[in-house]
Amino acid sequence: VSEITTGTSKSRKSAPSCGGVGRAIMLHTLDHAKAQGAHSMFAGVSSENPAGVQFHERLGFQKITILREVGRKFDQWLDLVLMQKML
Repeated sequence: VSEITTGTSKSRKSAPSCGGVGRAIMLHTLDHAKAQGAHSMFAGVSSENPAGVQFHERLGFQKITILREVGRKFDQWLDLVLMQKML
């Protein structure tokens, strides 16, 4: 499976806009993955980060499921929104 599916990881400070740098990097990453033969990409986004979910949706990712309480931050359990984009 790892030969045809890949994932992304990105972090962004809470600034309202980074001038499109994150989008440009993700578009390049998606193009590169497709050129290398990847069939789909996955992204895991904290449910506490609606801007991150929207960012991925604008790039064509769809919500697949929510993984309940898979991480902790500041003594709080966090859910992870699993998203996928078919390339």
